Amino acid sequence: MNLFSMEEESEKNLLFVQVGKVRYLLGKWIIILLVTFVLMLFAIFYPILLDSFKETLQPIHLGLSILIHLLLAIFGILVGSFSSITSLIPKRYAWLSAVLIIAISLSYDGIVEKLSLLKWLLLIFPPVVNVINFFEPDDLNYFGKEFWTISSFGAIYCIIIFFSLVKLFLKKES
Repeated sequence: MNLFSMEEESEKNLLFVQVGKVRYLLGKWIIILLVTFVLMLFAIFYPILLDSFKETLQPIHLGLSILIHLLLAIFGILVGSFSSITSLIPKRYAWLSAVLIIAISLSYDGIVEKLSLLKWLLLIFPPVVNVINFFEPDDLNYFGKEFWTISSFGAIYCIIIFFSLVKLFLKKES
């Protein structure tokens, strides 16, 4: 979110003229992805280097860990982008709205358990809990239909939100 507020309005307009609005936004996202990739590597390999696991690490564990960290990182980037680059949320509430979205995403199961009426309404929030649940089982035989359904839903969710954010950004900046 801080990366999107680095430039003053005049600097941002000059960058829009130089590179274009869409390339400006994509450039910001690429920088964020690079930083996220370094943090993701640290989060994955630090426990491996410390030998923090009770079992021997299988390649399937590593692949699943990379997939889950990547999806969660993209969800985080999209939440931060939504809070900072759209005109739907005032700037002074950007951090608060991002934390609210994350809190609702993490407590999805509990909210739906208490208020099942909100199940379909809460689908607009990132499916963080569904992705995190793949860390839970000790058995690796859960790569069935449910895994691919939830993974596909996460990827489709990211694509839809990505294009929506580009449209909202262009609308705000025009």
